[in-house]
Formats: sequence, structure tokens, C-alpha cells
Amino acid sequence: MKPICKLLLLVIAVILTGSACGAELMTRIKIDLVSTSSNPAGKDNSISVPSGDLRNKWLIIRVEFYPKTEDNARNVWIDDVVLSMKAVCVGQTGGRKVTFVFSGKTEFWTIPLDGRKHVATMMIPPHLLDRYLPVSGSASTVGSSTFSVQAQFLDRGGQVIGEGYYPFRGTDLRAGRQWFNQLLQQKPLVEVEGSLWPRNKTPWQYASIDDFDLIKP
Repeated sequence: MKPICKLLLLVIAVILTGSACGAELMTRIKIDLVSTSSNPAGKDNSISVPSGDLRNKWLIIRVEFYPKTEDNARNVWIDDVVLSMKAVCVGQTGGRKVTFVFSGKTEFWTIPLDGRKHVATMMIPPHLLDRYLPVSGSASTVGSSTFSVQAQFLDRGGQVIGEGYYPFRGTDLRAGRQWFNQLLQQKPLVEVEGSLWPRNKTPWQYASIDDFDLIKP
């Protein structure tokens, strides 16, 4: 194989793994929160008596991002990307205030490095919101200031290749990371692992499926 071809393959391999130095490949990350009812297609008409009225609706955390493209590169993809997310809120359990960290991840099969806008979503079911949020007052239901969110994209080697924070709006990611880490120092603090669900585990798993990056089953 000619030296030029070898060099080209090496460059492509570095782009695909994204693990050479933790390069930022997912850029211009923006996070928004939406509260909505579940997809009507997921309704089970066999249940004649509901288990109870839920105070909350599904919380959808929407992550907008732009995969970085290389000059003159075509049809370049990165495989095995993980979106790791944490959402912090002050809730209650046993009648006392507790800081809860909702966490979860989405595992992508592959994402094209095309420079275009992509959107990923993760959700918290209403049952968990009812369980952990206060039972009275303005915090009974989710508002724009209920949660603080960290979204990190990781390559197959565990290197961070993109990150964003909500409601932190600065462009200094180091400052955003420090701000979020301070939230994690609050006591008492309880992590609710697996409480943030990937899109393919929710009623929206088949909605506009071709408009989203492919998630591993």
C-alpha cells in the first residue's frame, strides 16, 4: 500500500474513534427541557381503571448538537458514541429535602460527522418525577428551573468529545463543568441511576425515527 493511502486511512481512523486526544467532535451543544404527555400510540386501552392521577408529564431533555466535519472529508462517521446525561434537582424523600441526580445514557450505533444539526432526546417518566419532586408548592411539577443538566458525548474510549450544560449559557465549558460539579457537592445527595431513559425505551421510540441518529437496541 502506498504511503499516502496509509496516511489517509490513519487520519480517518482517528476521526472515527475520536479517542486520540479527546477532541471536541460534537459542537454547539444546546439543551432544552419540554414537559409533555406521552405519545397516544402508547396508550393501553385494556386498563379500565388508571393506577392514579400523575401530577407530572414526561420530561423530555432535548440536546441539539453539530458533529464537527473535517475539511474536504466526505462520508465520515464515528461509531459507538455514548450520550451520558445527569439532571440535578432538589426533591424530597421521607419528608426531608434531598438533592437527586437523575442519570442515564444513550448508546448510538453511529453518527455522521457532517456538520449538520442533530437532535438527541432523553426522558424522565412522570412516575419518577412524582416520586422524587415535592408533593406541594411550585416544585410539584417541572418548571424551567427545576433541573440543572449536564450532557456529555463520549467516544468508545470514554473520552469526552462534546459537552453542554443547562441552564448554564456561557461558552466556557470549563466554567460550566465547575458550575455543575458544585451542584454535585450538595448534601444529602442521592443518584437515581437509569432514571433518564434513552428515546428507544420510551413511547417515542418510533416517532420520526429516521430524523434521529441510530440508537443501539
